[in-house]
Amino acid sequence: MAGCGKKGPPSPPRQLAVPSVNNLESKIEANNVILTWTVPEAKEKESPPITGFVIRQAKYPLSEEICENCPINYKPIAEVAADFNGNDRKIKYIKQLDKGFKYFFKVTAFSKNMTSESRDSNIIKFDY
Repeated sequence: MAGCGKKGPPSPPRQLAVPSVNNLESKIEANNVILTWTVPEAKEKESPPITGFVIRQAKYPLSEEICENCPINYKPIAEVAADFNGNDRKIKYIKQLDKGFKYFFKVTAFSKNMTSESRDSNIIKFDY
């Protein structure tokens, strides 16, 4: 049996990170929130293409006090394909809102070739 001669545990192969969304924006129209963001470009040529996004939401009654340092309990509410036309790399998602709640939204990107997701996007929060 032969080895490389280096002592120590084996190193896992380097995994390329999925680029994260950094420009999540929101607009409220009627009883809906419209979330928009740009499909991020890969920082490395070998990075796999983004195939979709997971939208996560947290929703708390306005009457409920939220602890400043407590974690927000996000739940995945939708997956959106990374479909865009030409140079316009914008993605849009519309979600109906219920009155009397504090809302938090964030987005992560994923690639079908990878088992991990990107880091979280910036967070959108508002009362409705």
